[in-house]
Amino acid sequence: MTKRTAWKEVSLGEFCEFKYGKSLPAKERVAGAYPVYGSNGQVDTHISPLSDGPTVIIGRKGSLGEVAYSTTSCWPIDTTYYVDSSATHVDLRWLYYRLRSLGLTELNRAAAVPGLSRSDAYRKRLLLPPIEQQQEIVRLLDRVDALRARRRAATALLDDLTQSIFLDMFGSPFTNPKEWPTSRLGDLGELDRGVSKHRPRNDPKLLGGPYPLIQTGDVANSGGYITSFSSTYSEMGLLQSKMWPSGTLCITIAANIAKVGILEFDACFPDSVVGFTADKSMSQYVRVWLLLVQESIERLAPESAQKNINLQILRGLPVPRPPDELIAAFAERVTATRVVAERSQRQVAELDDLFRSVQDRAFRGELWEDRGV
Repeated sequence: MTKRTAWKEVSLGEFCEFKYGKSLPAKERVAGAYPVYGSNGQVDTHISPLSDGPTVIIGRKGSLGEVAYSTTSCWPIDTTYYVDSSATHVDLRWLYYRLRSLGLTELNRAAAVPGLSRSDAYRKRLLLPPIEQQQEIVRLLDRVDALRARRRAATALLDDLTQSIFLDMFGSPFTNPKEWPTSRLGDLGELDRGVSKHRPRNDPKLLGGPYPLIQTGDVANSGGYITSFSSTYSEMGLLQSKMWPSGTLCITIAANIAKVGILEFDACFPDSVVGFTADKSMSQYVRVWLLLVQESIERLAPESAQKNINLQILRGLPVPRPPDELIAAFAERVTATRVVAERSQRQVAELDDLFRSVQDRAFRGELWEDRGV
């Protein structure tokens, strides 16, 4: 009998029980050796566990169908299901990988409050390999997953490198130890609010055309460079707005305060975003300076239902002003770092593709067919 033909097609519920997590309010937790898991991962620690040994945790409410793995006994709270050695005979690490690819996040029968039904999950069909092949799959996927983790860690270090370069060249933006003269932010370039005159702003007549529209979330999640967009203006939308050129530094002033990203295409944005236009070197310098002082600027925003900061406060912020040649040298180093970072990000994407390919083939049993066994 070949390894592949020993596999059986079964329902998830035939070999696995989703046990209910148990409530553990924050006020009752005592910091300890055992992780506390919610539906979207670890949230705390506690002095005693609920599960026994390695545990698979599945989101039941909130982040329904999300899957986490604890290498030790843990406490899954009442927004989760969990599976430990008392609830299945399969390799728990294999089960973790298999559940992640089983489409549990798409299952939801509670319309008012999203939630994962055990009976829906139990009906999922899959191939169940013998325990030896489960463990072989785990060893293979763990190796590829470790490669991905190392590459992501390296990429994260590159993301921090630009701020380290700034501090090395110019010193702390708070204490200005190199005693650079200061300028107001509004004097270092043009600083103006985006434009969105029409109300309501989400009027369908404004949307769906060829002109890119950037929102605060696009800036906040850009990683420093705005390379894509998810919304567009129509001709009518463009007429009541303004098109900003590629290279504009976008700064959020509502909800997300002082988050930044440099436009890499011409685009419009509303008045919850401010545009800073200067030469490329100055835009890079100001971008990284804002990254370092963002939390301090956010504290300047008045407390309200939605935090915001006005343009006059931004324009008046004092910014250390090193010589132009130093700012240009800084921008060159940042650009070189970005080239390396983009290469690293491509490698992460390639490893993600490799992981998905290996995982899909492993769970279909094709890796053993390739070996002719």
